[in-house]
Amino acid sequence: MPTLTQGQSVTLQMSEGESWTVTPTGQAQISTLGVSGGPLQAPTTIATATTFGPYAESGTLTIFAMTGSATYTGSELSALVSGAWISSAGRFFIPGRQPVGSG
Repeated sequence: MPTLTQGQSVTLQMSEGESWTVTPTGQAQISTLGVSGGPLQAPTTIATATTFGPYAESGTLTIFAMTGSATYTGSELSALVSGAWISSAGRFFIPGRQPVGSG
């Protein structure tokens, strides 16, 4: 599972019906944005493992590790070929796809 350290963030592309689980060791701030331009749910701060989705539309899920670290996994991540990584700037790279994330 990819890990964000304190201060890092990543924005993941979510397909309709997909869900992601975020597990922080401290606190993580989560926000979502649907393709319609509105939030898929209200932004939230979590301190325990929480699953986001599935949602009725595609969009993005942004994870910010406020304190400690945060790991995340989702259905798309489980199917990735080896070679995906997170840069020090928090950008998530998947072979053959455009990078996403802050940076």
